Amino acid sequence: MSNNQEAVKKTSNFIKRSVTLKIVSIGVLILLLLIPAGLIQNLIHERQSRRDSVVSEISDKWGEIQTLTGPFITVPFTRVL
Repeated sequence: MSNNQEAVKKTSNFIKRSVTLKIVSIGVLILLLLIPAGLIQNLIHERQSRRDSVVSEISDKWGEIQTLTGPFITVPFTRVL
């Protein structure tokens, strides 16, 4: 075998057995996956804010104080238990 092939074989074995390299790789993957998670969280927050503003707007337009006017018919009744 040539020196180049031996170096590749030693490097390959080192990568397969290195716990530190595996831990670092997992850490990098976790950090990379936090980016889309943060974007999704931002989207959720934006939609919740929009929902709250729409509910407030509809309540302001349609949920004002109601006034009942005119004659009322009342029917007397008794509750029997």
